[in-house]
Amino acid sequence: MLSNQALRQPKYVVCLKKTFKARADTKSPQPLKEYLAGLDSTTTAAYLGIAGQLVNLTERIIGVNKLQKKTGVYIFEKVADANVSNNELRTIDIIVDFDGKPVGSVDDLHRLLKQEMIGIRKHILSINC
Repeated sequence: MLSNQALRQPKYVVCLKKTFKARADTKSPQPLKEYLAGLDSTTTAAYLGIAGQLVNLTERIIGVNKLQKKTGVYIFEKVADANVSNNELRTIDIIVDFDGKPVGSVDDLHRLLKQEMIGIRKHILSINC
């Protein structure tokens, strides 16, 4: 449960490059296999080296911290073998802002992790619980 006195803490991370490969598996329908075969099957994205999930914030935390969203991204794991500069993040932090933009879900965070951010130091606001 979140403490009502949790306050925003500025932190910094450096987004690193993560390459994902898509492939058509043998169980995919034939049209999908053909579609995937015609695509460049590699995607590059910025990566923070964390695993997170959506968490609801109390009205008091939202009011005290003047947050724009009622939810945040709870960091429940830092990827051990990730070569990322995320030392300032802790597994009990809740991310509420990334690079000056509000974050209310993991999807919001993924939308903000653009390829142009790779290797650049970015500001994160998190709530320490």
